[in-house]
Amino acid sequence: MKNNIVFCLILVFNLKLSSQNNLIIKNFDNRIGLQNTNLSYGKLFVEEFRKIDGNHNYLKSSKFLKGDITYQNELFINIDFKYNLVDDNLIVKIPASSRFNIIVLEKKHVSKFKIENAIFINTKKFGFIQELESTNTISLYKKYRKISHKKINRNFTHYKFSQKENHIISFDNNFYEIDYQKSLIKVFPSLKNLIKKFFNENRSIRKRSPDDFYKMLVSKLNKELKTRA
Repeated sequence: MKNNIVFCLILVFNLKLSSQNNLIIKNFDNRIGLQNTNLSYGKLFVEEFRKIDGNHNYLKSSKFLKGDITYQNELFINIDFKYNLVDDNLIVKIPASSRFNIIVLEKKHVSKFKIENAIFINTKKFGFIQELESTNTISLYKKYRKISHKKINRNFTHYKFSQKENHIISFDNNFYEIDYQKSLIKVFPSLKNLIKKFFNENRSIRKRSPDDFYKMLVSKLNKELKTRA
């Protein structure tokens, strides 16, 4: 009982400390102005796509959303930005005196960001990927892409966008796309029968909710690898 009380006190202290650190960061950025921080390092944004009918090239919304960005090893919280899925980059809105500067961040300097409670990391192989499940053995991620399609009408040219999503795992410090049985079996040849059986028995889940399907699969693979270790 005494140990449980001590654990709870430590947990509350850590949560309070984390909240205080975020407040310090936010207050510091507000005091000196975001335009005077590393977050202003990038190129000015120029819209390259003409869009109609609410179609857009961003994740979730064409509007700026609140989130956190780790840029040049510095954490910036409660930032207005959006994630461009065509070019795989982040566009931030930075207050500057009586106006706003719209900046495209240098992708190589973005190590991590959080938007709408979704956490993304930056990888050399796949760019930004969303963290779905993180473990010490196999971790699951999701890659979002949008493809632009040029449409030419009589009076003007505009663009439509189609979205594509892929699932990725990290294992032994490498990243692999796993949307097909064959690609997954190449990573785990000794688990071929287990993988084939899982795909065959859960087709409806895969079709209805791919995220849930791959979460279940990765959980099963993790358990199997632990029993064989």
